[in-house]
Amino acid sequence: MRGAAIAAANRNAKKRIKSSKDSVDKLNTLAHAHPAVLATNLDVLEEILRHDEGRRVFGVAHAEADVDQNRRFRILTGLIEKVEQKISRSTSYTRLAATFLFFVIALVVVFMQRDVASANSVETSFVNALISRLPVTGSGGYFNSGTGATGVLSSTQELYDWLSDALVSNVFIDPVCGDGRCEAPDEYPGFGRFGCVADCGSFDNVTVLSLELMTFLQSQPNGIDLGTLASLQGQPDPGFSYNIYSETMGDWLWADDMTNLSTAVLVPDGKLSLHLYQGNLVSRDVEPFKIRDALAVVPSTLPYRVAAKSFDYGDARDVLASASVWVRGLAEYCTGPTGLSDSSCAGFSDYDYIFKTLSAYGFSGSIRTTVADAEVKLVNLSFCSVFP
Repeated sequence: MRGAAIAAANRNAKKRIKSSKDSVDKLNTLAHAHPAVLATNLDVLEEILRHDEGRRVFGVAHAEADVDQNRRFRILTGLIEKVEQKISRSTSYTRLAATFLFFVIALVVVFMQRDVASANSVETSFVNALISRLPVTGSGGYFNSGTGATGVLSSTQELYDWLSDALVSNVFIDPVCGDGRCEAPDEYPGFGRFGCVADCGSFDNVTVLSLELMTFLQSQPNGIDLGTLASLQGQPDPGFSYNIYSETMGDWLWADDMTNLSTAVLVPDGKLSLHLYQGNLVSRDVEPFKIRDALAVVPSTLPYRVAAKSFDYGDARDVLASASVWVRGLAEYCTGPTGLSDSSCAGFSDYDYIFKTLSAYGFSGSIRTTVADAEVKLVNLSFCSVFP
């Protein structure tokens, strides 16, 4: 009986020792495992910890197991640290790989967009042109200065002249309209002074505008041709002009302001604005007493010129000054020998001159176009007047 009990105790002891060794072996195996293996074997760790805790609670742990307690604790702690390190390392490698892949894709996209082969070809041509035009010099360099200098350039300006002749004029060549090549962006479908019709064709959606304008000198009041009057020759002239701005082109339709009273112009679709200018300062050349004598006004009541620029249109002082010039010219003609015999002057009085000239500043006329074979008036332009 006693022998059987001792044998059973020995068998149980061997089982417990074997179980403890199995737990240690499992811990050692997991300590060297991949993080993915650890993630799928967390239940093994939990079973070992639960088994060990149960042995301590029920007081069945043997002395040899208790001796290994600290060792198992250290193994578990180290195992957890290794798991965390391996997971952190794996995450870092994943981020590094993703960053590297991003830069590779970015470089490929940039390479495809920039057309590196063409850019290299342009750069090579430029460098070859530069090298082929370099002057041959001695040890003194390109500038003819200093001891032993044998250079061909003696000043900075000569260097700029050489660069202009050797590079700018040969490398940077402006496109030529009419050579059969439409070279964007300088050349594009054109009309008027814009684009190149010969190489790129005509601009779509253009309309013909007809302008019929006149100034007071062309208006022939009462049938008098003011442009031919000797009394108005050489007198201060406002020098009226005009231009049209196109929002579509972002520029003026004419390079220079127009003085032609009758003309036709092609315009693109979009917003257009007519701008009127006065080219000369008549008020600068007409003294106040002349305005007083011609218009019967008190000089002290004359307005000062307030326009900021000399070409501003419609300044009150210039309106009065221009009217005084025309009044004096008409009066001088109609009261002179030639005018007295001119029936056109018969119905004129001094006040007629004043009212007509004070209501005749600037341009009068119209701007028309044709729609479906019918003429349409777009703008009706009237002289500016000091009267309401």
